[in-house]
Amino acid sequence: MKKIIFILLVLVNINGYAFEGINDLSFKEEPFINPKIIEDMSTWISDTGDQVVAINLRDSQDSNRYYCDYKVRESEDGFPYVEYRREEGEGGFGYQYIGELEPNTHVVKVYNNGGGSYTFVELMFIEILKSNSITYDIDDHKIKKNTERTLLHKIGSMPVKGRGYTSFYVEDGQLYKAKY
Repeated sequence: MKKIIFILLVLVNINGYAFEGINDLSFKEEPFINPKIIEDMSTWISDTGDQVVAINLRDSQDSNRYYCDYKVRESEDGFPYVEYRREEGEGGFGYQYIGELEPNTHVVKVYNNGGGSYTFVELMFIEILKSNSITYDIDDHKIKKNTERTLLHKIGSMPVKGRGYTSFYVEDGQLYKAKY
């Protein structure tokens, strides 16, 4: 007889900055959120819509799936730039935190280069959610509620024109394009 495993996600919004309890992971300072996690939520330039909108931060940060040797560079316009390089000739991916629009709506500027001369840049809007799940325990033949998870949830994104040279900042909960 085949067994069916059901997984149920219940999302609950958390007010405020919510990385507590996950080794204080951050977009702004060490320890940084792994850039491959953010990359997984970024839509390919050849696609439309959103394919991946939530990732379990606690289980993904140091997982084999998201393993990369990322580097952090200081920037002149605020927060550090966190990036990793892909294999030779395949470009790289990085992000820079911009700010928080309202409690728990974070803006991240994302840079994606596939190895050519163009770098696709977008602003990604992310919130942090708590999630509970249930799984079927094959040994006990029971459905069990598992521990609470912390999810990064992509609310949406918007492309940035001009190869990403445009700077943005958040002030009083509003997103602004910097004027030079």
